[in-house]
Amino acid sequence: EPPAFHHPRREGFDHDIGPADQVAQRAVDSGAIGRLDSLDPTDGGNSSRYSISGRWARTEGDHATRVEAYAIRQSLTLFNNFTYFKDDEVNGDQFSQFDRRTVAGGHASHTIKSRFGPFDTENRIGIQLRHDDISLGLLKTAQRQTLSTVRDDHVLESSVGVYAQNTTRWTDWFRTNAGVRGDVFFFDTHSNLAANSGSKWDGIVSPNVDLNTLPSGVHHLQRQLDDREGLLFTSRSLTVSEMGSVLAHDINKIDDQEARVALKWKPLDTLVASLSHAVAGPTDKSSPSSFSANTKHLAVTYDVRPGMMVYGSYSEGFNSGGVSQYSDSVGAVRLNFEPELIKNYEAGLRADWLNRTLRTNLTVFKTEWNGIQYLGTVVDRGTGQQATELILQNSADGEAKGVELEATWLAT
Repeated sequence: EPPAFHHPRREGFDHDIGPADQVAQRAVDSGAIGRLDSLDPTDGGNSSRYSISGRWARTEGDHATRVEAYAIRQSLTLFNNFTYFKDDEVNGDQFSQFDRRTVAGGHASHTIKSRFGPFDTENRIGIQLRHDDISLGLLKTAQRQTLSTVRDDHVLESSVGVYAQNTTRWTDWFRTNAGVRGDVFFFDTHSNLAANSGSKWDGIVSPNVDLNTLPSGVHHLQRQLDDREGLLFTSRSLTVSEMGSVLAHDINKIDDQEARVALKWKPLDTLVASLSHAVAGPTDKSSPSSFSANTKHLAVTYDVRPGMMVYGSYSEGFNSGGVSQYSDSVGAVRLNFEPELIKNYEAGLRADWLNRTLRTNLTVFKTEWNGIQYLGTVVDRGTGQQATELILQNSADGEAKGVELEATWLAT
């Protein structure tokens, strides 16, 4: 067959971010500013993201080749002033954070179908490439003009992965997948702080074996071995499929550090419910900053009619805790910070109208944060002045709620 080339897919956006810092309650109560206004109108920022991707494929007899490539350019710049003129009575306390990165990569594979005696078999080899070029930093600013540099880092990350895989179908209900993958990672960082500069590389070899059984289409048993520096990763899944219902049970365990259970139930063709539960344990049980957390996700969807669905969900998540390290005039400091816990509630209606040329999505949501993590200043123990480093730490709780309405219209 002739090669198939899919025209590149291009996407992008560019938008400004208005001031969104906290404001003094007395300024709002006095009418000096509105609730959504800011005492520093130059706060805010802008963000953009542009991407292009393409795919080429060719099939000739029992041979198939596929090549994919992509490139992404994204940028984020934020200006914030949380303390106004507390630290700098002349220029103010505004600071800027920027993150500009370019990502490029690709994936190529070649598949050969053949016979292993009386059995159908398929062999595949492939390679994956990715390179990240990242510039990020922290600046002291006044009305978006740079006064000094706190951090300015240039990070290069590259990875190469090669793999080989064999799939053999031994019977109508039993097949095996066996393969091996090797990955090499390269890291290079150039910073205005010598302690943060350096280069390093590392690699990993990952063997994989899957045994798949499908007797009468009733169940599926999978076993995967992943030997990563002595770490045994095993996953076992059992799927039962019967008329009118689907029950799925999925357990993953990583070295007693993480476990996940998922349950999916479909009592009716129009009603689907799913529930997952995950447990994450400490990576270092002797560390004072270690922690464990349980997260849950519950989702329910119901098809009112073809083209109209109502849904609801509840989910939990967390950003892990850890230790922030910095130095002041006295010496090194270790500051523990706790996990940030998140709960999210959502309900909505998605529907197609006008012969499926108009789609609307109405969503009501509420998000709750406990122990919000933020980058904040700390006081030098020797001088009593604020240190130049911004340290990750916990602040108060927070809540966000609202209603979203999205409409998509197919004009032609």
